[in-house]
Amino acid sequence: MEVDIKDVDYNGRLPMIYSSLYDFKIASMHNIEWLIAIPKEKINLAQLRKNHRQIEKQKDGFVIINSSLSR
Repeated sequence: MEVDIKDVDYNGRLPMIYSSLYDFKIASMHNIEWLIAIPKEKINLAQLRKNHRQIEKQKDGFVIINSSLSR
């Protein structure tokens, strides 16, 4: 299966706190898109879960937080 991943700038579309904590990418496969949030620094699990819920509410769609790609 082919997955298309593109960089995306979410400045102004999400609260600034999330733009400062994460880099964002849009992935798509079979006409389904989802947002990948990559932490810019280590974040504890409880905070990741809380941020995930909040970003999902703002985005109104699928959101994946990939902490294995964090810097």
